[in-house]
Amino acid sequence: MTLSYDQSVVDLDVFSLAERPDLVAGFWSVPGDWPAFMLQSPVAARCYDRAVELFPDLHLVLLQGQDVVARLHAVPIVWPGAADLSLRGWDWALESSTDTPTSDRSAVSLIEARVAVSHRGRGLSAVLLRAARDKLHQLGTHDLVGPVRPNGKTREPRTPVAAYAARARTGCPPIPGCAFTPAWVDAGFTPPRCR
Repeated sequence: MTLSYDQSVVDLDVFSLAERPDLVAGFWSVPGDWPAFMLQSPVAARCYDRAVELFPDLHLVLLQGQDVVARLHAVPIVWPGAADLSLRGWDWALESSTDTPTSDRSAVSLIEARVAVSHRGRGLSAVLLRAARDKLHQLGTHDLVGPVRPNGKTREPRTPVAAYAARARTGCPPIPGCAFTPAWVDAGFTPPRCR
């Protein structure tokens, strides 16, 4: 699949771990920079690795040549309707999917879209999200959500999440230091809603 980013066309390939189980080590090797509090999550400790094992078709890698430059982590969920999505977001999606695994792919929650630090700033997050949207559609997904933790939010700990996310709406200036939330909008997703 040829995907464009950074106003040029580059050969990038997107595979699920079901299509290419040989890329599991590459999936885990994508370096990140999560804030410390994210690395202390008991839900992630219990469910994150298990979700990759249970749902390889929902875990994607973005290859540039032979190098894994990004990954996407997603899980199937039971769709309660947009108005009734759990306020627990990421924790709810991971726990409910791994505690009660399903082969139904009609509703999926994105968990993480990670671009290697060395490859950021080139538009790859939007490329990854568009590829995920297309691949998941092929699996029968019609309800796709993503609990968003904008990557620059930790720089503004006193800003309420609703106020921070509102600045990412279409037509608003980008949030300084936050490349992730605008990438969702660029990839055709509805901007995040906050309750």
